Parts: sequence; structure tokens; C-alpha cells
Amino acid sequence: MCPKNCFEYHAETRQIYIPRIDDCVQCGACIVQCPFDALYFENQDTGERILPDIIRTYKLNLMGTRSIKTK
Repeated sequence: MCPKNCFEYHAETRQIYIPRIDDCVQCGACIVQCPFDALYFENQDTGERILPDIIRTYKLNLMGTRSIKTK
């Protein structure tokens, strides 16, 4: 779901990594799609966090419905 392919999945550890963080365009697609609400935006100047439910509220109209891959 990342348009810039910033994430990698490592099967051995069963974890997601972000090795290309500098390529992130902060579109919020990963936050909308994450089934665990593990991601959020954070303002680097103030430290204020924008939580997934807020991002999802405003992004769903632009990016489609939230889905979870079951396989």
C-alpha cells in the first residue's frame, strides 16, 4: 500500500522495517491500512502526535476502505 515502497517485511523476525524512510511522502496510506494502529505522524518541532483514528477519518475518503490481508 505504500506508493514509495518504503517498507520491508523480514520473514525471519516477522517484523516490518522502514529502510527507505527518506522516500516517505507522508501520504498516510500505511497508517490507514495498519491493522494494529502501530503507526502515527509526529510533528518534529512540537512532538505532537496525530493518531491513526484521526488520520483514518480524513484519509478514508481519499484512499478507500481499510482492509486486512488474511493470508
